[in-house]
Amino acid sequence: MALLHEVVQNHAPTLPELQAEAKGIGTGFVPLVDGRTAAVTEEDILGQFEVVRGEIVAHRYKPNPTYRLLTDNGPLQLPPPLEEAVLKAVHDKLLAPIL
Repeated sequence: MALLHEVVQNHAPTLPELQAEAKGIGTGFVPLVDGRTAAVTEEDILGQFEVVRGEIVAHRYKPNPTYRLLTDNGPLQLPPPLEEAVLKAVHDKLLAPIL
């Protein structure tokens, strides 16, 4: 889970849909929601970013400890750019030499 949240923190702020939501909020928090269902529950929220004056503050990402990779609604579903970043991170981690 730590790798997933690291990738989310580093890449999700570049997502246009998240940026648009942040601009609409102005100041507060914007959640990153798993796309597997329209009926969002707490276990479908990966985490949230703080928003200040319409801008996402990436280093203020807070992972949701109750998020689940797999629910009755299916497995994790991320926006394609974020999914690609997660897959690359997993690939790189698996190929990294063991120290």
